Amino acid sequence: MAKGWHEALRLILVSFLLALSIERTFAIDLQPGDVKPLKPGTDFGQISFRFSSYDGLYLNGEKQSSYDGDSARYQIRLGHFFEILNLPAVGYVQTGLANIQPDQGMGKAGTDAGIEDTVALLALWPYADHDSQTYLGFGVYGLLPTGSYDNDLGAFNIGENRYWTALQTAFQTKLCQRFIFMTALDGIWFSTNPDFAPAHLELDQKPLYSAQVAITYEMAEALTLSANYFYTWGGETLIDGIPQDNANELHRYQVSAVAALPVGRLMLQYGGDLQRKTGLFEESRFNIRLVQVY
Repeated sequence: MAKGWHEALRLILVSFLLALSIERTFAIDLQPGDVKPLKPGTDFGQISFRFSSYDGLYLNGEKQSSYDGDSARYQIRLGHFFEILNLPAVGYVQTGLANIQPDQGMGKAGTDAGIEDTVALLALWPYADHDSQTYLGFGVYGLLPTGSYDNDLGAFNIGENRYWTALQTAFQTKLCQRFIFMTALDGIWFSTNPDFAPAHLELDQKPLYSAQVAITYEMAEALTLSANYFYTWGGETLIDGIPQDNANELHRYQVSAVAALPVGRLMLQYGGDLQRKTGLFEESRFNIRLVQVY
């Protein structure tokens, strides 16, 4: 009896780690150009595609299985720049479609495809000096659980079936003629998922924090290269109030090439995990983004 109970808890934990690792937010990644406000009255739209491949499930820094799989995400973002008390501000709404494809080692677990949750942002720049290209901004994010969710799918849900709120601060400045430095810090706070897994459990999560730095090199007026480093920590989960001892510590990287084209700003990005304490190791991530300002 005790053995069966411990095995059930183990399976629940593994299921959650997969759910958290495949499609859950580990940080609010800022992209090249995000910290620079545009002229008030400017509208913009962004379409993006992301493909990720995974290699191995980790718990407390040790590899637990050789799971591999992949996921694809298609997103659209619509935003508008304006002013609040004569300070530059921006708001946007983002949603999309996603597909999760596990490997054969997950037994009866299937794929999931559908609509993502909706994310909204309101950001304000208390300091913006275009002459020195120095900017300090603060943002408030919110997630609405509008995405596809079925508790019977366990690990492979696209939606989170919960709300979350995040606060972020970011700073950017030009170091010299061609180099730009950016850094940001954010924290995410989660509500309860009251219907987690087929057993209809309650899932809670402690705050998740992340820091990021980036260096951008302006090769030409219409072409830039960027390198980002991300560090994420915290986010331990509780199932029916029981701590799962699965707080994360994650190191990631990303490189970007951005070109200004007649159709908009085209961004090609590649990245992945450097070191992960808990969850699925993201071996590679490839992004394509196209931003149109109008």
